[in-house]
Amino acid sequence: MSSTISRRLSVPELSQRILMMAKTGVYRESIFAALHPLATKKNIRLAIAQAKQFGLHSVAALRDDELGTYYQVDLTQYQSGLSYFRAASQWSQSLTDLTQASAIIVQLQRRLRWLVWLSWGGAIALLVLAIASSGWGYGPWCGGLLLGAGIMTLIGVLQHQLAKFQIFPHTQQES
Repeated sequence: MSSTISRRLSVPELSQRILMMAKTGVYRESIFAALHPLATKKNIRLAIAQAKQFGLHSVAALRDDELGTYYQVDLTQYQSGLSYFRAASQWSQSLTDLTQASAIIVQLQRRLRWLVWLSWGGAIALLVLAIASSGWGYGPWCGGLLLGAGIMTLIGVLQHQLAKFQIFPHTQQES
């Protein structure tokens, strides 16, 4: 009894294969049948959705009840997205395991938090300088420093909201 262990393909790699298959036209069920040994159905569906961003489109007139949607590729849009797929495939192959990917995400979160604290620290420093300059008799500087402190605070709040909700919406960060 021989067992063959094959590596699961990443979503960008699957998307690239789907686009190659769809150059001549392919039915949805044929995609699942061809790629099922290399990926899960969920990843194949994600790859089809990603490939649609790079030229994959359905042809309604050729839809089949048994085989499903018929896909073809818009070659001009495909050529422009080809460089993206090469870069994404190389990057995903460099992430050998989940721990390496999660380590990258943790490092990114730490750097984002550091940027937020840096902007808030700058705002506090400018506020202290503004208060001190008003006491020393530098009135015109005081307004500029207060404006700078306000802008730095706004930047810090925006960075915090970006890091909390848009970049990592699935993770809970402390406020």
